[in-house]
Amino acid sequence: MKLIILVAALVAVGQGCTSIALRRHAVNQAETVTDLRYQEVVNNLAILADEPGTLVSFSIIDGGTARVTDTVQGETQTLWDHAVHGFSRETLTGVAKRSPDLQWTLAPVASKPQLEAIRNACLWQLYGPPPEGSESMSLLRAPMYGEYTGYHVGVADQLRRISPGWLHLGCRKDVPRCASYSAHSGHTYAWIMPEGMSGLSEFTLVILDIATLDPSSLALQAPLVSVQSGDDKNNVTNMLPAEQSYACVNGKIVAGPISIKNPPGLQSYTTKVSFDNSVKSTPSSNIPRSIGSTEQTARIGAPQ
Repeated sequence: MKLIILVAALVAVGQGCTSIALRRHAVNQAETVTDLRYQEVVNNLAILADEPGTLVSFSIIDGGTARVTDTVQGETQTLWDHAVHGFSRETLTGVAKRSPDLQWTLAPVASKPQLEAIRNACLWQLYGPPPEGSESMSLLRAPMYGEYTGYHVGVADQLRRISPGWLHLGCRKDVPRCASYSAHSGHTYAWIMPEGMSGLSEFTLVILDIATLDPSSLALQAPLVSVQSGDDKNNVTNMLPAEQSYACVNGKIVAGPISIKNPPGLQSYTTKVSFDNSVKSTPSSNIPRSIGSTEQTARIGAPQ
């Protein structure tokens, strides 16, 4: 009976303690997210400073769990002693144990353009920006209007805005004890001082922008045009690739005409060309190579 009362009391008290402990562990775990991101970035910088040709790695925290398990055990022992012809001793033993289980689920970056972009961004901070027109700069910059080839992550402007001097390199003896973050690869050490945390934060945000991009969005998709040809009895619909030109008018980007190639075997019937529910009819046997006004095409293919 005493054991039952004791266990019930421990369970009642433990429920409140468990919820408090779970909250504390969950908050502490959430605070490690930023620390993990900072350390990943500094590790990559140290690796590339030691060997610029090395492939970098970066992972996104995809999810996490915080679990706290409290275990309470009670045991009672009663001793019968022949000398006293009765019970001489009763022992009650209680054991309580708390087991926190904190986990993160990581999603490593595996896309080739994203890994190349992260590596080039790190090399930018170590050795300066790549030459204009190079493949590295083409990957880091934003796509130009009407550019449908190559991958572009669009972080070059962000990298240019990061003030230099936040990253330090050297050997082990050069690392100050007051460094906020440090990492090494071989005999090369990289570290960040407290006054350089602003630069590390800005650069970490750039890396996160690259790592969280949808790989399918890294290249602009050429617009498709729906073309209907024929009469009411013989109607044919084709999806044809198109190209759109752009021009700078008074400092603003204005979308120009959309051009398509005439589909083979087009017969002399009225042709309808549609762009996003807007239809233009041309009573001609051939589709003109330049169609649509600036107002129409700007609504269809202009970058958002």
